[in-house]
Amino acid sequence: MRLSIKSSLNLKRLPLQYSPYKKGYNMNRKKKLNSILQKRMKKINAKAAPGNKEKYISKAERAKLAEQENQQTVENEFVVVE
Repeated sequence: MRLSIKSSLNLKRLPLQYSPYKKGYNMNRKKKLNSILQKRMKKINAKAAPGNKEKYISKAERAKLAEQENQQTVENEFVVVE
């Protein structure tokens, strides 16, 4: 259940330090809401951006690939000599 700011804000129960009548309260609230929205937009943009990174290949997998390449080059050399 999502609560809106108005429904969750009960002015009678807030201590004085969080009172909306205190100087700077509204600016801090606006700043916090803007920062939350900016963070959400940043996440959305990051998900939408194409991935430029190559898939990670483990060290063992790289060793196997290198060994296979070496075997293929050796086999190719023998084929050319014959």
